[in-house]
Amino acid sequence: MMEKQVLDEILEIMTGERTLFHYVRDGYALSLLQDYIGDSMPVSELRQSPYAHLLTKPAVKKVMAKASNGVITAEQLEWAKWDGEQPPLNFVLTLSEWGDGGYADRMYDQMSRRGHHLVLQLNFANDHQQSFRQLIKTDEYAAFSYSSHPVITDGSYETLAWARIDLDMDADVALIEEIQSDWVRQAKDEWNREYYEGADFDTYLGKVLAPYAKVWDEAVLTAAIQLVRRELGVSEVFYNTFETGNRMKCIDDNPPPRSLYTKLPRRFGFQEVHEMPVFLQEERHVKKMVKHLDTRPKKKDKKVKQGDLEKLAWFKLPAAI
Repeated sequence: MMEKQVLDEILEIMTGERTLFHYVRDGYALSLLQDYIGDSMPVSELRQSPYAHLLTKPAVKKVMAKASNGVITAEQLEWAKWDGEQPPLNFVLTLSEWGDGGYADRMYDQMSRRGHHLVLQLNFANDHQQSFRQLIKTDEYAAFSYSSHPVITDGSYETLAWARIDLDMDADVALIEEIQSDWVRQAKDEWNREYYEGADFDTYLGKVLAPYAKVWDEAVLTAAIQLVRRELGVSEVFYNTFETGNRMKCIDDNPPPRSLYTKLPRRFGFQEVHEMPVFLQEERHVKKMVKHLDTRPKKKDKKVKQGDLEKLAWFKLPAAI
């Protein structure tokens, strides 16, 4: 399990003044390439890399057009975040925790193993908050969030989305267990239109929230990868596939949106592997699961459904230089 002491040490070291985070559409491509190339790299070499698909993104194309002698630099990728047609969206990042370490609560907390998770919260900055308060006309905290989820509820910030991360610092491995947003879904709920009388939901949803709703998933995943790689120095980054993630977390009803665990990680360049994060290998329930999968009837047996997994699978991010 991820020990509480390790989590507390991370939170003590990294929790302090607010951390600003700026995000533009497809900014994940710029960030991933920054990690991969080091100081610089020829475009010809990038075309042969696991991140070759990112070179088709408009922001990256602009960088390549300005590349001297066909070489992209990390500095050029950084400046490209501020060189788009639209200004970056502004966020504040905060850290929190999830889980209480009990085996019985692992399933309730939807965790692949018992222990604790580091939570990265992607919060709205002041520019959004001013418009939100003017249009929705409420002083409530966490208006479009569930207080039982790992969101801020004291009014210091409003959480747009979060990522839950399981870590083993000694093994140099991280598993991004979940990304989720209550805010985008709840803001569109018809019940809220009746509850917040006099609110201008059409303007809020159509003009204020719309740009956030388009990118929240890639923004929070980008921030999580940066935290794991750049701040914590962890090299191996895993992410759940839809089927294995649901199986590991015992999610039978109300599964998360499939695209968050299929299309999104592939967009980032995660590759599906049958390699298990090392810290899961000795978990009792995982061993039982693997044994069950190894002894099941073959597909020709009618007891096995077409959608059943033959092997457990995860997504793994290609290594950075």
